[in-house]
Amino acid sequence: VKNGTDGMSNLFSEIIHNYQEGDAFLIVTANKLNTRSKLRKLFESSKTAISIGVYPDPLTTQEIELAIKNVGIQEITTDAKKNLEQLAKSVEYNEFEQVLEKLILYKINDDTPISSEDISKCINLSSEIELDDLINKICEGNTKDLSPLLLKLNTKGQSPTSTYIIINQYFRNLHMLAIQPSNIEQAISRIRPPVFGDRRNKLLSNSKRWGVKRLEKALTLLHDLAEIDIAKFNLIVDNKIQINRLIKLSSERITNVLRFYINQRSFLMPSNKVLDELLTVMSAKSDAQVLLKWHCYEVRRYNGELYFFDTEHEGVKLQCPYYKKLQHLSNLEVRFRKDGQRVKLKGKDHSSSLKKVLQESNIPPWERDKLRMYYVDGHLKAMESIGEMSEVLTNI
Repeated sequence: VKNGTDGMSNLFSEIIHNYQEGDAFLIVTANKLNTRSKLRKLFESSKTAISIGVYPDPLTTQEIELAIKNVGIQEITTDAKKNLEQLAKSVEYNEFEQVLEKLILYKINDDTPISSEDISKCINLSSEIELDDLINKICEGNTKDLSPLLLKLNTKGQSPTSTYIIINQYFRNLHMLAIQPSNIEQAISRIRPPVFGDRRNKLLSNSKRWGVKRLEKALTLLHDLAEIDIAKFNLIVDNKIQINRLIKLSSERITNVLRFYINQRSFLMPSNKVLDELLTVMSAKSDAQVLLKWHCYEVRRYNGELYFFDTEHEGVKLQCPYYKKLQHLSNLEVRFRKDGQRVKLKGKDHSSSLKKVLQESNIPPWERDKLRMYYVDGHLKAMESIGEMSEVLTNI
């Protein structure tokens, strides 16, 4: 079902409520749904459904050129065209189209070619102007003007968490530029979203003003705070973030911990939009199975823990001790679980459904079908990550 809306929630609720194992899958797509969306809450809270945040691939060069042509842009400088291409690869298509439409309106009665300055003025919205002012005051050390600027942003709907994320990223960009003085053009071209005109000049001047040592000191303070929070509140166990402990912190410190953790895993840092979504994921109901994606990375939630994955470089599994024990047998066979299986664990007097055993062992749902089961002469001997067991055949 395409373009699902909140008005369809009752229909989908009935389908989900009546779902039985073996029924066909139902896939529903929707446009952006906020945290109050009835449809989104329905899927996130269901035990038989999963909610996935999908972020579009960047536009191709051909798509960008076609979009520019379609709005009627003909005269544009080479630098401005490069800037538009950078912008298109960092925003969604409808946002890019809006910028192009603004450019056309902005250049009415102006026959000069579109420049980088024109683009900068068209994408520099009022809230972004105030954010720029805030960042510049911080860089200048002018703390007395910060309070009214923060209040003004807040009244316009800019959350403190979003403001913190943007400022944090700005200082990381400053550091990236400061450590590459001989390769500054290439470094600044990697910044997303791209910066043009006055913003670009200000970024370069602030990078030089602060210098590598001061920027590293500022970022180190944030890293130290994250490490203190992680150790004090035991926020990471077995490389998984403990949600119930983390959400007791302020939103700014939560974001700082998430950034620190993602950086420690050597993952590409997600956009501000994805980080905001990640904060929302953590506030979902405890039984929700939520999947969030950016680039080649995934975040899943299960039993109050956040799991982070690099899908392009999934780690090789450690040698299973049960496989090591049985591998020399010529009659060894590796299988995977099937629906309805019952097993008896070594040392237990009774059998249980394999599904219940996996749940009690806290094996996440997405890993259960991948666990290897070792059979010798057709008889189950052990299961990876669980232990030695035998299969109990049920009468049909």
